[in-house]
Amino acid sequence: MTIPTLLDEMISLSYQHKEETLEDPDIQQKINTIARNLLCVDLKKWDSLPSRAPFNSPRRAIIKAVLQQHREHLESYLPYFNNQDKALLFRSDSRCHCHIFTIQEDTKLTLNNPYLTHEELIHLLSQIPPMQRERIQHLDLCNTAITFLAPFIELFPNLTSCYAHCCPALKELGFSHPFPLLTELHLANCNLLRDLQTIQYIENLHTLNLNGCRLLSTLEGIETLPLQVLELKTCNSLQSFLQFSSLSRLEVLNVQNLVRFNASALKTLHPLSHLKRVLVAGSHITPDNILSFPRQEIFIFFDSTKKKVSC
Repeated sequence: MTIPTLLDEMISLSYQHKEETLEDPDIQQKINTIARNLLCVDLKKWDSLPSRAPFNSPRRAIIKAVLQQHREHLESYLPYFNNQDKALLFRSDSRCHCHIFTIQEDTKLTLNNPYLTHEELIHLLSQIPPMQRERIQHLDLCNTAITFLAPFIELFPNLTSCYAHCCPALKELGFSHPFPLLTELHLANCNLLRDLQTIQYIENLHTLNLNGCRLLSTLEGIETLPLQVLELKTCNSLQSFLQFSSLSRLEVLNVQNLVRFNASALKTLHPLSHLKRVLVAGSHITPDNILSFPRQEIFIFFDSTKKKVSC
């Protein structure tokens, strides 16, 4: 049986039967037939099967049937499952959690699946044995549906860095107790993040990337942190930069394309003796503005960003 034939069968199931009727024995037989036939076709063409409404219900049923009948072949399917397939796979059988994330060298966990909800992600990661979670030092949650960060950090007590770029639902950090080992936090392009309340609990944070957080309106909370690197490119809802003057260890500051960062805001940097680089391209800082600054060579007026975060 060919992929187009399987596709026709899935379309037929989608339009003829609602989700609740998929448990009907006759429909189940059709689903099981499709599942069996999937083993006989080129798995690389799995992506040509539909992964969007109105096909999700029979697609989920087919994945479930594959699990029930051909679990021994699951590893062969996985390279050709997209993120939505893997989410459906997890919802059909939560024991399949190991196929949604990857762990590299025992210390880095990567989970980049936008189709699982915040609660499903928590449930998924909590199934990892505690001893294995204790070895994780780097967590990658980019492009996921997390709504607040703290529960994920709490699952990994020895975490030193967290990447959560491009999380469209992330609204708050939600910390309630210290995380002394976490030193890097990367939250670029989290467009619902408005403030950094509770960030003071990451008491040893030295790198904070907030590039592209368009709704971020305040930096309140960072003034007590030992920050060395602060990235704020295109955070154009920021109203004040008074916190800069308290960042005595700051070495690198990125204020590119910050339209409100002007000569007045520049004064907040004068007390910072450790500054080595200030990226000001696209801001309202001009070469004339820095004439009174003791170390003019640290200012960079062109876009020197080497790596851009893409969502």
